[in-house]
Order: sequence, then structure tokens, then C-alpha cells
Amino acid sequence: MSVSNGTSRVHDEDEDEDDVEDVSDSEDSECDHDLLVAEIQAASNKRRRVNVSIRSDVIVVVGNQEFAEESRSLSSWSDYFNAALQGGYKESSTRRLELPSHLSDPEEWTLVKALTLPFATAKLTKANVWKILPWFDFLGVPRGIDAVDRLALELVPEWGFADMVDFLALCLQHSLPKATKESLKKI
Repeated sequence: MSVSNGTSRVHDEDEDEDDVEDVSDSEDSECDHDLLVAEIQAASNKRRRVNVSIRSDVIVVVGNQEFAEESRSLSSWSDYFNAALQGGYKESSTRRLELPSHLSDPEEWTLVKALTLPFATAKLTKANVWKILPWFDFLGVPRGIDAVDRLALELVPEWGFADMVDFLALCLQHSLPKATKESLKKI
């Protein structure tokens, strides 16, 4: 799946262009996010290509870059976006969310989305886990925090005492229960 500027595409690389099914929301009615995901999954199970065009209705500012996003998608995986867009905050009326300066790398934002979308196109690894953890923590991504917690368990045996103390502090700060328990055993 590739994601760019509010457009998702699910396909089997071996399929012909004739097997492409378009699913777009119209200006008259907005497409229900859960129904859209179900349609994509069904088409994916049938090994057909589905082009999905989702109207971007919110701007997310990361560093100096603006990203056109779809609010229902953001709200589905992030407690932060859900609260900001559904609550009585100014962001719900301006449809513009500026992330804080400690979350200002556009490449990391792209990776966060690739890790959290219904059809994740990236994988959490030892190389990217510590860059992504602050994003998951700030944005309130429970599924992401759980994934970090599971991966952190694999890293525990690799560290010495000093690294483990630093790691324990990080686990406590970001509420990683499994990794915290394992690191306490090692200390």
C-alpha cells in the first residue's frame, strides 16, 4: 500500500490494471471510515487492486512542513488527534494541528503513519524504535506503545547495568509495563 496526500492504494502487484476498483468519497456524503477499511480488506482478500481516494480535511504541521490528512483516519489510531478533532478545542474548528517542536521531523511523521495505518507499510525495528516512541507516547497510540513494549523485551538482554538503568527510566516515562518488569529483573 502506498499513502500520499490523502490517497491510499491497496493492490496485488501481479494484477492487471483492468482489475482496479475505485472507491472514492463524494462531495455529497463522506465515506464511513470503518466501511472503507472493510471494503479495502475485502478487495485485498480477493487479490484485486483498490484505489481509495479519501478527501483530506485537516492539516498537520510537522516542523515547517504541512501534511494534508483525513481526520477520521488520524482519530482512529491516535488519542491525541481524536481529542483535538472531536473536542471543543480550536483545532476542531480550524482543522489545523501543529505538533510541538520535539516532534518536528517530517520523515519521522511519515514513518509514524506508515506504522499505524490499518495496512501498515513499515515495521518497528531496533533502528527506529527510539525515534518513534516519543511520537507514540505524545500522540496516544496504544497499539504503537504495545509494539514498542514487545520489541523492548527483545533488547533487554543486550544491555549492561548502566544502559539498563537508563532504559528503565525510559520505560517508566513512557509506560512500557512488560519492558519495565523485565528490566527490573535484570537490575
